[in-house]
Amino acid sequence: MFKTSCGRITRKALAAAHWALPRCPALHVASSALIALLGWRVNRALGVAGTIFALLILIGSVHLGRHYALDGYVGAAGACLIWRVTGFITSASRHSVHIPVPTPLQEAVRLAICAGWPPPPF
Repeated sequence: MFKTSCGRITRKALAAAHWALPRCPALHVASSALIALLGWRVNRALGVAGTIFALLILIGSVHLGRHYALDGYVGAAGACLIWRVTGFITSASRHSVHIPVPTPLQEAVRLAICAGWPPPPF
């Protein structure tokens, strides 16, 4: 418990408690790792740029004292795991279920019919 010698919790003690709390995983490192993974999926230049960005975020968060290095490693590993699992799920569902996508003309006809076109013949 963060208390002063008087037994009261002060703003300074609350600020110290805020900095002392563990922050694992580092979600901003995880999101920058996802940006890097997406960049590698698009092309090599974006992959390199995304990886440099993720490393700068990791180094900055440790240097500024917001995270331990392990927090960043866990965040990046979690992002890679989520990337792999969602890739597996989407590739499995893509092969097992075929969902037809209407063409723009088909969609326009469907919307016109729902709106009451053509009018009934009287």
